Formats: sequence, C-alpha cells, structure tokens
Amino acid sequence: MPYGWFLNPEAFVKESPPPHTAPRQRWKLPILGPKSCKILLFGRQISPYTVCWTGALMPLGVTVGGKARFKACVFSVVESRSFRSSRNEDGRLAGSVVRRLRIGIQRELARLRSVLSYRRRELTLRHTPLQIWVEPTNKCNLRCVMCINAAATKAHSGFMDLALYRSIIDQAAGWRPRPIINLFLGGESTLHRQLLDMIRYADQSGLETALATNATTLSPERSRRLIESGLANIIFSFDCYDRPSFEAVRVGADFGRTVDNIRAFLEIKQELRTRGPRVTLYSLVTRSADAQTERDRLHAFQQTFAGLPIDEFKIELAGHWAGTFDGINTADFQEAVRYGDRFLPCFRLWESMSILWDGTVVPCCVDFLGELPLGDSRTQPLLEIWNGVAMLAHRRRMIAQAIEDVSLCTKGTRGCEVPWPTETLLATPIELLPHSVIRTSKAFAHAAQSIMRFR
Repeated sequence: MPYGWFLNPEAFVKESPPPHTAPRQRWKLPILGPKSCKILLFGRQISPYTVCWTGALMPLGVTVGGKARFKACVFSVVESRSFRSSRNEDGRLAGSVVRRLRIGIQRELARLRSVLSYRRRELTLRHTPLQIWVEPTNKCNLRCVMCINAAATKAHSGFMDLALYRSIIDQAAGWRPRPIINLFLGGESTLHRQLLDMIRYADQSGLETALATNATTLSPERSRRLIESGLANIIFSFDCYDRPSFEAVRVGADFGRTVDNIRAFLEIKQELRTRGPRVTLYSLVTRSADAQTERDRLHAFQQTFAGLPIDEFKIELAGHWAGTFDGINTADFQEAVRYGDRFLPCFRLWESMSILWDGTVVPCCVDFLGELPLGDSRTQPLLEIWNGVAMLAHRRRMIAQAIEDVSLCTKGTRGCEVPWPTETLLATPIELLPHSVIRTSKAFAHAAQSIMRFR
C-alpha cells in the first residue's frame, strides 16, 4: 500500500466536519485513493483529519511509495485558517496553498540540517543559506538616534545595480530550499527607484521577499503598487507612540504623516482583499521606562489601527548594532543590550549571508560598514563565498572563540550579543531552530505555566 500525503487542489470540496472536530466551518482535503494515505508521526499513524481539520500537527517526516523520504520525523504547527482563507470563489483550494506547504516543509527540513551542521561545528556546509539580506541602498532619509546611520561616517554610499541584483536572485532561485530575500539592511530601501522591479523579479523567480521601511516615503499609489508587486512581508519600523517622543527619536519624520501612510497602506490592502503582504509593526524598545509600561503604551497605540489588517505588533530591545554604535544619549532612549552567560558560536554563519549595495558579501546582517568582507558577489558565485576561505576562517575562529580582535563579535560595550544568547534549546540559539520546534516548545511552556497556575 503506497503511503504519503497527496493534495489535489482541483478536488477541494466543502463538507461537514467529522464528528471529532470542533463544530465550525472547515474544508475537506480529498486524498488520492480512498485508503491510499497514511501519515506517520514517530511511527504511529495519524488521521489526515488530525492534520487538516484541527490545524494541529503536520508531519514532515513521511514515507511515499513505501520508501522513506526523510529519516527524521519532525512536525510543524499549521493553523487551519490558512486553508479556509485561501479558497477561491469556486470553493476550491488555491494552488498557492499547496506550494506554501511544500516550501514550508522544505524550509523546516533545511533548518534542521543547519542545526545539525551547527551542533557538529561543521566548517564546509552542504546546505545553502536559508535567508539573504540584500541591501538596495545604504542611504536613509532619517537620522534616528538609535541607528548607525545617525552616527557612522560611511566611506561611500549608493544604490545596488539592478543587473547585480538579478544575478543574486538568479543564483538563489536555483537553491533548495529557496532562501527568503530580506530587501533591507543599512538604509531605507524605498529610496531605490527600482525597488518594485526588484520585488517583482524575485517573486517571478519563486522567491519570498520581505521589506522593512520607516513608511515616510509611502503614498497611496506607491502602497498599492507594493501590495500588488508580490511582496510577501512588510515591516513598518515605528518607535514611540506619541508625536514628541516619535519625532525626537525618528529625526526627520512627521508623526501624523507616517501614521497616515501606514493606515493608507492597510486600507488599500483591505480594499484589494489580498492575502499578502503580511504586515508587522515593529518597535525597538530602549526607553528608560520598563518593558511593561512600553507594552501598555503600544496597546493604546494599537487602537489607531483597529479593524485594519495588521498581522503582528512586535517589540524588541534595541542593541548597539554589534558595537558599531556605542551609545544612545537622549532623554527618552537608553542602550539596552542583554548578554547570556554562555558563549555559543554565532549561528548566522551557518544560516544566512548579507550583501551590501556594492556587492560586498559580509557574514552578519549588522555589518553595515563592511568590516568583515567575505567576497564580492559581482565577481564570485554566492556559494563559492558561502564555503570560501574567508567564511571558513571566520567559522573556525568563532568555534574556537578566537574573536578578541573582532569588534563586531567581542562581548562588552563594543560587541554583539548574538554569540551570548539569552534563549537556547539543546545548546542551540533558539533563532536557528526550526520554527515548528520553537512554536511547539513555547506551546508546551505556556501549557505548563497554565497547569501550574490552576494547581
């Protein structure tokens, strides 16, 4: 009997839920062959309904045709609403959902491979980068007090050439899994006049893109084109939630106009009834006030966008850009860098690469000044740089903790906090782990806390 999980998008039909599911509208996933599918989780068979109806566990380790495709059986949490919200007018599952599931499985397995390589301290990696930071420009229209652009003197600045960008995308499109392309690094990416062409080219090549912006340059027409370009994720960087604090920190920005730009973007997305891009409002918290006070202020600010499609409000503590920016000396902001007690090699060297606007490849997404060049993407293939002499040497130094002369990495007032993580699991920084493992561990931790409260 052949085993496997087969999807037939054209046969997706609406039916009543089976008795063991919650009494809410769901969509039945037909399996090719009445009894041809078995899903194995740690050797035990699971009903397909457990996966597709309850939005619970989706196994990634399955066997197809009696042959093991993956030796390890890992699982991922899948929200069932992704199935329901992705049907078309005929009530059938959009083919893009199947594609997203397949890509999600590939990425989770790739993360598992990267964890194994990291744990074994391998120097030459068999997997490709999971994500690439591409810098369209290092120019910015603001002078934010907590940003390197406000303090650093750059030797040169400019905009990435479109031909170079296409070369990067063409190479990344051939990798499996395809990496996520983060179209931001040290500048304001919307200043690049060909940004929309960049997003479209990546989307046409099958690559998912993410964009971070301060939203000051957006207009209704530009927002519409961004939404329709194929952009997968957009992050609005917005610190402080009232006009005086915002304009004191985001020097050069107008509070009211920026809020209106974000609202207009969300209203256009709502009008178009499009699924993407996923929207995050991201804030760096370094205020002298405690974190809970900042969360309360954010909660009040969220009402500004009530009823609009924001997927996530995210708060993080600001750092000092790996020691490049030595301090923040304003009344409202203070440097807030947290170091763990145990050194672990920087996981970025096993997970990603960053490319500056001029083609210089650096190992770190905060090396805005190109202090640790690994190669030149204009003359070298990316995978040659990924396992090149400079990268191997840097991985070796990181493993040996021989980084005293590398200011970007050294612990202290001039150094990055990533090699001293505050959150780890199985001696691995939590950011490197497969997302399914992170979500599952957090779910178990939350459940354990809830049980302890009720005991």
